[in-house]
Amino acid sequence: IIGIALNAIVDFFFRRDIIEHCDVINDVLVIMDGGFDGTSADAIIAIDGMVANLTHNKWVWVQPSPGEWIEGSGDRINWNTRVSEVLAHVGSDHYVECLTALKAGNDGSANDLQDVADNIVPRSLRTDTIHETVTGTDIRTLEIVNFINSKVW
Repeated sequence: IIGIALNAIVDFFFRRDIIEHCDVINDVLVIMDGGFDGTSADAIIAIDGMVANLTHNKWVWVQPSPGEWIEGSGDRINWNTRVSEVLAHVGSDHYVECLTALKAGNDGSANDLQDVADNIVPRSLRTDTIHETVTGTDIRTLEIVNFINSKVW
């Protein structure tokens, strides 16, 4: 899990023109774990370790990508369980759900529509099994920004 203040990752991971619409940038810890390969216990320990070092409560855990683990598969059931366990620990006040918006960003192709039906990030928004294209990253970034803007911190 990588925990980095949002302001520090803007230039590397996200487009500044999107992030500039965020009213609360400074001191917000954004915790992201790409495809979430570890255990939920490991994730919770890492998140707690990062949050313990904050002097405030301004932090978010961003929903990881399910990769190509389609809904109903053994890997996906395991992934869903791990995400649910971490979500139960961090609480909805700190959880940024992104998959719904990413699925809505599909390009309408047969492949993307199949991915939406399988409850995974559409192929047109991925560069490989887990990493998002610029458009996919923009969608995820907007979800983070909108979530942070909705907070009264």
